[in-house]
Amino acid sequence: MVKIIGGPEGLYEREAYIEKMLPTMQSNWCKELIQLELASKKQQTAQINATIQSMPQSTSKTSLGKSIGSLPQGANLYVAEEENIDSPVQRIRALSQQAIIDV
Repeated sequence: MVKIIGGPEGLYEREAYIEKMLPTMQSNWCKELIQLELASKKQQTAQINATIQSMPQSTSKTSLGKSIGSLPQGANLYVAEEENIDSPVQRIRALSQQAIIDV
């Protein structure tokens, strides 16, 4: 039970955690439950990847990082090229009061 509720919460980290823990589970009901969660995480990952693949591509550099395109809803996506996430997040906050999503 601890293996099911434990682990990271981020989408990609959770998916990797489940794949690692699944072979160690002994109870069938635990395996079934975690397999359902893994299928859900893989579907979410596929949806995100499909959305990114379908958006108009751009590779211009900006003060926020490399622009990789825009979502149909109007959100602009950037890849920060810095190891420290604080600097790009501070620049985004200074430019806008809109939501920041770190995936």
